[in-house]
Amino acid sequence: MNLGIVSFMRGEFTEATSRFEAALDLARRLNLVVLQGRALYRLGDVKRAQGRLASATLLLNEALDLLRKNGTKLNQMEALSALAECKARQSDLPGAERLLTEATSLNGEHSQTWRARAWVEHQRGQKKKALDLLSRALATPPGDDPEHRQELSRLITTWGRGP
Repeated sequence: MNLGIVSFMRGEFTEATSRFEAALDLARRLNLVVLQGRALYRLGDVKRAQGRLASATLLLNEALDLLRKNGTKLNQMEALSALAECKARQSDLPGAERLLTEATSLNGEHSQTWRARAWVEHQRGQKKKALDLLSRALATPPGDDPEHRQELSRLITTWGRGP
């Protein structure tokens, strides 16, 4: 899993996918439910980052089912936030809001909830709010969410240039 996260951070999505799939296979063989949920979340996160939202949504829903049974509140919040972002990017803003409400009730505000909220505001045409949320996410300590920092920076740059 950790090698997959490093690959993800480097933008090596094919390598990250391969490593997360290997972790998922092993977790299934050993019946490690939480690790299965984490691997599915990571696979979904790769698809989300690539913009492959339909497949990301399927993986994240599967991860969430497992993590709701045995995962930590942080695990659940991460999956809910990534799923909320997918919903927002697919123009299902009420669905995204519902997921974000659940995510924050579990583990409070976090860089991943702020990123998902930024997508909601971006879809609503609220550029300043979206950029403020991304900046808040990026301002969290680097160790809180290191794998998404480059993505946050890219979104700030891209959205800051927009009309």
